[in-house]
Amino acid sequence: MAQIELHDIYGFSYTPFWHETWFVVTVAVLGLAVLALVIWLVRWWLERRRLRRPPLTSWEEAFRALERLTQNPPTTKEECKAFYFALSDIVKAYLGRRFTWQLSEKTDEELLVFLRAQHLDPALCTLVEQVTSGAMHIKFADAESMREQAERDSAQVYELIERTRVKSENE
Repeated sequence: MAQIELHDIYGFSYTPFWHETWFVVTVAVLGLAVLALVIWLVRWWLERRRLRRPPLTSWEEAFRALERLTQNPPTTKEECKAFYFALSDIVKAYLGRRFTWQLSEKTDEELLVFLRAQHLDPALCTLVEQVTSGAMHIKFADAESMREQAERDSAQVYELIERTRVKSENE
């Protein structure tokens, strides 16, 4: 007869579920999902906070640009030329945004013709004309008169913005 062998009895073995591969993968995926959600919420909160600030009005934007421009008055003819280009850009951007006109591509002469065709106040057209012609006067000017002319023209742009802005009820 065949000999029957008895094997030793092994103890009960148990692997906890948190050591299983499926559990580790599930926790990793859920962790990445939570991280992505946190990142999305932070970005959403920051964007919402940024949008809560009221946008600047056209005149506030122009006043700020003019203030930045006049902080460093021009001293050389090259700086003066750049100053007048920037001053002209401020006027065009302000009037364009304030009255919803497309002015950014217009030359100074085209701007004046356009403003007159829109029946803008003649005094304001004269202000714009004086500012745009200010660059011509600096060609033969010395440093002191260049700076004075630039100050006068920036003051005229300030006056133009002040006269055309919408006044609030408490002003």
